[in-house]
Amino acid sequence: MGDFSIFGEHEMKMLYFNYLEILHIDCITLIEASIIIENSGGKLKEVSIKPYDFVYYEDNFSEDTLIFIRKIYQKCPLIEVLSLAFSLSKDHFIEFENLLKICQNLKSLLLFTSNFHIRETEEKILESGEEILKILISSASNNLREIRFFNNFKFSLGTLENFLENWRGRPALSILTSSTIYEEEDYKNLIDDYKNDGVIKTFKYESVINISSIAGIAGFVQTGHQAQESPNRSAGEVIGYSLPRSSPTDPFHSRICSQALESQNRSADVVLHYCVIVRSVSEGLNLF
Repeated sequence: MGDFSIFGEHEMKMLYFNYLEILHIDCITLIEASIIIENSGGKLKEVSIKPYDFVYYEDNFSEDTLIFIRKIYQKCPLIEVLSLAFSLSKDHFIEFENLLKICQNLKSLLLFTSNFHIRETEEKILESGEEILKILISSASNNLREIRFFNNFKFSLGTLENFLENWRGRPALSILTSSTIYEEEDYKNLIDDYKNDGVIKTFKYESVINISSIAGIAGFVQTGHQAQESPNRSAGEVIGYSLPRSSPTDPFHSRICSQALESQNRSADVVLHYCVIVRSVSEGLNLF
């Protein structure tokens, strides 16, 4: 969406995005993202976060992620593609279950957590993984086709087998993980068995970049520029790009700010054109 570091929280709360359908979040805080979602018009179908350091090192990661999850299920009933920041706490499990029960259109889910503030034991990570899989079985709709687990998500062999057995009868599931544990022989044999039974479509280890990529392997998501150029996009959709945080004295700030504020007064059937693309310093800034 542009560089929201130029706005204070009060100014951001005055911006409304009634026809926003796609939000790609990069280099803004979870609270800033939550404000955008709060002021969206209930039409969001995709909220994608790149789980990099700007999220990991947030001072109030646990509290901010709870707010973010609540905003999703309160304001995004149509959500289909979602990246979800997560802490391994009881409150987060409760809110995650609430989200799955309400957001029945969800097709692709990326879960990631921060291990910066709290160093979890291996036992705690496995227990939390078991709880997450139980919630997915009890509350996820049959529309869910892809899950990506990034960072501290691991499942014991028995827990994974129980999950896959309970998933039987639903549409085949694609699972991506950033953990190498599933490359072990026992896991590979189990996964192959459920692939042969049609429970799993794909289950594989991927690099951090591929796990967090906006472009979904199941085809639910396009990259931002491809999506923006697609002739099938309706006028109400907004493709969100982001600008790395910069100094308030940045000479481009006034142009970005004026276009963003101007958008409040635009008619509902016009695409918001204050998105910002920054490819490199040499290519400069392109406002469209």
